[in-house]
Amino acid sequence: MLNDNRSDIDIELKERLESEFASLSPEVINEFMHDLETAVQQHRRHMAAKAAALISELPQSKRHQLLQKLFKIREAKS
Repeated sequence: MLNDNRSDIDIELKERLESEFASLSPEVINEFMHDLETAVQQHRRHMAAKAAALISELPQSKRHQLLQKLFKIREAKS
């Protein structure tokens, strides 16, 4: 149910953005995309810092296990 709801929200957001972008100048769209990319990078840095703080609280064996899992997931998606 949650995935269906998120899918509906994603579709609605996509449709709204398509509608909005149709009336915007390329300069405004480029500025928005730049701001969006900056926000995503900041969010990723924040999440990485949060993960580092949390993982440092774990025993070495659990820390190693979770990092290995992360690297396997990353490799699988590459």
